Amino acid sequence: DFKTMIEDETLPVQYMRGEPLCMMQYFRALSSCRVPGQKTDSLVFHAKNSNPRHITVAQNSQFFTVEVYHSDGTPVTADQLCVQLERICNSSLETNTEHVGILTTLHRDTWYKYYNKLVQDPSNKKSVSAIERSICVLCLDKAMPRTYEKYSRFEPVQVLHGGGTQWNSANRWFDKSLQKPQMMESPVALLPMPQKLHFNITPDIKTAIEESKQNVDKHAQDLDLRVLVFNHFGKQIPKAHQISPDAFIQMAIQLAYYRIHQQCCASYEAASMRLFRKGRLGVILSTSSASAAFVKSFDDPKNLSKEIRGRTTFGHFLGLKVQAIENNIPMPDIYTDTSLNKAFNFLLSTITNDYILTSVIHKVAFKAACLGSAVPEKLNSYDFCYSVTSDNFTFVVSAWKSCKENNVVRLIQTLEDTLVDMKMLLEETKLEPGGST
Repeated sequence: DFKTMIEDETLPVQYMRGEPLCMMQYFRALSSCRVPGQKTDSLVFHAKNSNPRHITVAQNSQFFTVEVYHSDGTPVTADQLCVQLERICNSSLETNTEHVGILTTLHRDTWYKYYNKLVQDPSNKKSVSAIERSICVLCLDKAMPRTYEKYSRFEPVQVLHGGGTQWNSANRWFDKSLQKPQMMESPVALLPMPQKLHFNITPDIKTAIEESKQNVDKHAQDLDLRVLVFNHFGKQIPKAHQISPDAFIQMAIQLAYYRIHQQCCASYEAASMRLFRKGRLGVILSTSSASAAFVKSFDDPKNLSKEIRGRTTFGHFLGLKVQAIENNIPMPDIYTDTSLNKAFNFLLSTITNDYILTSVIHKVAFKAACLGSAVPEKLNSYDFCYSVTSDNFTFVVSAWKSCKENNVVRLIQTLEDTLVDMKMLLEETKLEPGGST
């Protein structure tokens, strides 16, 4: 199985365009945990040191450990695991327990303070250690109400933050990886009982728990997260016109933003760095002078006939400049002329401090799509996580409601229209024989 291949270092190497990718992150995925520190957090990996054989199960804001390997080293079956989960559900009915897991939502400096207080008690230290060393945490959540508001889905919210303390936000240990299992009926088997983890709560930690509840509810209510499943077409349309589907979407996002706010903004896209050893994520700035010119010209009747079709002088001058640089050709005097600089300098002059963060997920089911960077880092920004298939595009878009300039619903509606408009543009400018337009 997956865990065995990680332990034996036999996990097949993944490739991207024929180049091998670093697999280091897989070997750190299980039995790992983020531990709060005074100035910086630390990532602790227990897989090789102690090789844990248990998982943590969160149910009704309580934590249990479950052994998932027999004494002979063989893993428990799915049916046996289901029995254990049923036992946990039956033994976690009490509702007067303190929501210790909610402390992991605190600001990291504050969590570090209460973390140290919490583990001073030997019983608490043992419980925290069991969670940190466990292979993973399974969260058995209460069913959240379905919403029928346009572009709204409960699944991304449930995975991201649990929906607030009235639902499942306290049923988490946010320093660990989180998963949700599929439950099924199974026969009773002779298995060791799951062990409930106990915590002794002091008055100041109880106060911190209550403050954490208020804080997480505030952020959960402030986050506006919506989903667009765009079924009009998929990646085959831009590919048929020899355009990268990702570039097509990036431009659609920038154009949709411009149509709403009448200004350009910096747009960043997450890029995998796994071609390098221990590579994680890099950032691509997808906003450029060319993209700014595109979005400004798209809806301008004066420019539509030439600039949108690539017949503006800016692209011609830029192409000659790049060609001269690449071939070490002396730069013509016109490029140092102030009139040329004034003519083209406007392109980036209206880019604001607002920005968009984007990430693309390939071949991933929609319910997991929100596991990208689905929370805007700053108040005045949007976050896009999108999936690309042959038949459709799926977008998970979020922003903070407390920023009055943000409007996720309007942005999604505009994005939907923009994608259709850009498809029409491609159809109007099909390549003619010989490659001309």
